[in-house]
Amino acid sequence: MSSKIRGLKSEVKQIQAVFPNTHDFFRTASASLDDLTFHFIGRNGVKHVISCNITGMYPDQPPMWFSESEDGTIANIIESVGKISTSSTNLLLCMLRYLVTELLKATDHQVPNYVENLDAEIPGENEEEPNTDIADEMDAELIEDEGIEDNDDDYELNEEFEFEEETSSEESKEKEEIGAENFAVLERIRVNQREEHLRGSISGSVQATDRLMKELKNVYRSDSFRQASYTIELNNDSLYDWRIRLKSFDRESKLYKDLQTLKKQDGGGEGVLLSMTFTDRFPFQPPFIRVCHPVLSGGYVLSGGAICMELLTPQGWSSAYSIEAVIMQISATLVKGKARVNFQENSKANMVYTLQKAQQSFKSLVQIHEKSGWFTPPKDEG
Repeated sequence: MSSKIRGLKSEVKQIQAVFPNTHDFFRTASASLDDLTFHFIGRNGVKHVISCNITGMYPDQPPMWFSESEDGTIANIIESVGKISTSSTNLLLCMLRYLVTELLKATDHQVPNYVENLDAEIPGENEEEPNTDIADEMDAELIEDEGIEDNDDDYELNEEFEFEEETSSEESKEKEEIGAENFAVLERIRVNQREEHLRGSISGSVQATDRLMKELKNVYRSDSFRQASYTIELNNDSLYDWRIRLKSFDRESKLYKDLQTLKKQDGGGEGVLLSMTFTDRFPFQPPFIRVCHPVLSGGYVLSGGAICMELLTPQGWSSAYSIEAVIMQISATLVKGKARVNFQENSKANMVYTLQKAQQSFKSLVQIHEKSGWFTPPKDEG
């Protein structure tokens, strides 16, 4: 086992020891060498879920922190964690110490000593290596005098085997949670990432890629995805280019009835097909989302297929938003906005929304609302 993995493993173990899942205010809900999930108990007992992604390049590449909390103060603290610069050998612990300290200060709580000393040197992790010749001489004497077997290599192999067993167990659990087909998608992405890293041609950014992997896993685990409320496909297995088909609408809505009629007429795909593309600045920049098919009228869908929603604009977006929540919000907005299938436009040959039209209409939308602001539509408009 490499020294980096051994060091990370020690940090994770210390975190679990200091913040068990029974802790008063900061609980470790789940922990692995890739992902950590915490529950911070804030004011009035409100639970805030905080996640941390650790790449294979740790500690050279710092962990990524994010939260789905709607509390702006907590979101700002989470965002500031990634800006920490330190020479500490225990980077994860240092970041966690800062995070917990700031969370406690923000909620007017005293910071315990064990939090302030969280990133102190882990015993045994940073001890200087003994002189090799002297160490070998001492080992030889012990073996000769006391008959102790020299099993250092076996110990290293056993430790490596133990780590492989843990990894295999985590993969099996993940495969069971999200299904074999979805697990295969994640594996292909991981392989592509490793190959890109070896070639020195990484697409996007490490920050965006890690967050998108987390978002995709959460989507696969979600009840709405399992119940086929929508489907997800990655264009050419790209984490930055999603195709989402919304399939579950209120059966009493006109949109649902229109979609059933359209399906009978042209035998097309069921539901509403969306395109969701991300930049390397995600999650601090919103994805660009547009309707691809069918052509709709109403439902806050613009003429080019872009969607008129404040949360999809730079001004309304928050890095705390989850993709799962955004998808469900769009689905609900289409119904509330009384979206209808435009049968006349859909009947035209090759009539589909284009990316260029969507980008143009969305750009105009943002400019208009930057000047005039946003308003809440009347109740009779949904």
